[in-house]
Amino acid sequence: MEYMVCVKAVPDENEEIHLGKDERPVLSGAEKVPSAFDRCALEMAVRLKETSGGRVTAVSLGGEECRAVLKNCVAVGADQGAWIQAEEADTKDRAKMTAETVKLAEKEQGVPFDVIFCGIESTDLGNGIFGPALAEFLDRPYVTDVTEIEQGDGSVLAKKETENGYEIVKLPLPAVVMVTKTEFNPRYPTLKSKMAARKAEIAEWGKYDDAAKNVYGELFPREYSEISRKKECIFLNTDPENAAAEAMKLIMKRA
Repeated sequence: MEYMVCVKAVPDENEEIHLGKDERPVLSGAEKVPSAFDRCALEMAVRLKETSGGRVTAVSLGGEECRAVLKNCVAVGADQGAWIQAEEADTKDRAKMTAETVKLAEKEQGVPFDVIFCGIESTDLGNGIFGPALAEFLDRPYVTDVTEIEQGDGSVLAKKETENGYEIVKLPLPAVVMVTKTEFNPRYPTLKSKMAARKAEIAEWGKYDDAAKNVYGELFPREYSEISRKKECIFLNTDPENAAAEAMKLIMKRA
């Protein structure tokens, strides 16, 4: 079985990001890491490999920062990493470029990727468009909000989270799945796996010099604003019966 995981390099969510003079986030000094839901997708793919066999390829589209991000993926279970070189691009363009490159890679290796995993959304834009767009460009069935997956006979059974609980969706292969928060946490690399990943060769699958053509400009954020980090805590020195009323009065004053 061949599994592929799409991984986006995003600024570490633990770092403070501020706006520059152009009113855009200053990301030049921020460390790039795999997007949170992509880490869940990678963990799901690695677990499926461990139970059903196969190989996991982590793929990232972007600049030079993708190399380090992909080596992090190898350190936690991916068998190899592949870099698609591209400048900043709209989400649909990213999906289209990835799909075109995947088709070439599949043709070269002689077999398709049975399951392509994506995070449900990225932690920088969070629009949730990449996975469905990739599936459409590849013309493959897909399912969103997946929390668990298991191998079937020529198919996969995906546990899909819904507003009313869960559904079990059977997908014929090859397919695309979008992973949300899972019951298990992504694993951490060991010292041994980190040392081995440093020596890992990252394949270069393609290069797009004109990626930032922004055909779908409305999918880029129009503007950014910084939220106040000032923290204020008010204690209500009253009995529980009156606490709710007092809290509502304070909320109305600040509305």
